[in-house]
Amino acid sequence: MSLVNATRYQWGYLHEAMEVDGAHAVELLFNPAIDRGIHALFLRHIADSDPTALHVVIADQAGFHLPVDDVRLPANLRLLPLPPYCPELNPVERFGGLLTAAVANRLYPTLRRLEDHLAAAARPWSTAAAVSALIHTWLADQVNSGAPT
Repeated sequence: MSLVNATRYQWGYLHEAMEVDGAHAVELLFNPAIDRGIHALFLRHIADSDPTALHVVIADQAGFHLPVDDVRLPANLRLLPLPPYCPELNPVERFGGLLTAAVANRLYPTLRRLEDHLAAAARPWSTAAAVSALIHTWLADQVNSGAPT
């Protein structure tokens, strides 16, 4: 007797951003696909959250991230690319690790259930104090070092 097991997978991708200075807000976008068009929408959402502010986004060099000269970048948003293979420099990596630990090694019957669990796992980091605790002190100290006094 032969048993056939047909494992099926669905993929979900989570965009994460943390505000280093100011309100220390967290922005999340969960999607079943990932590409530069979706990344452009996420950056537009960040830029639109405060149209009068200049938003500087620290980004690794993932293939789906927009390059610094992409025409889809909002006028009030700048990208600060990290050197390759330096996740320790990106404050959102710590947050991503905490979310991954909360949802890893579980089976979810639907992407919606995974998204709901991610939202619940992110809730403890919805306060400014919690987000601030995830940010490297050297980054917080330097974020406005070049701003006019």
